[in-house]
Amino acid sequence: MLRSSSIRKKIIFLAQGISRYNISKNKMMEIEMPIPSIDEQKQIGEYFRNLDRLITLHQRKYDKSTNVKKSMLENMFV
Repeated sequence: MLRSSSIRKKIIFLAQGISRYNISKNKMMEIEMPIPSIDEQKQIGEYFRNLDRLITLHQRKYDKSTNVKKSMLENMFV
């Protein structure tokens, strides 16, 4: 979040100093940062949970296919 261009602009605007910039904790606390609503956070979490399940499913399919391939090769070259 702190690397986004909009937040960086706000930080640069509040920073003080010549050769080295500083910003106080109080000034940082004044910066408004957009945060998704609780409902949106839940939807994002559910999306990643489903994505994780899908990756696990495909990993299992890959592992099964690898085992079948290995077994067939062993039977071919006894």
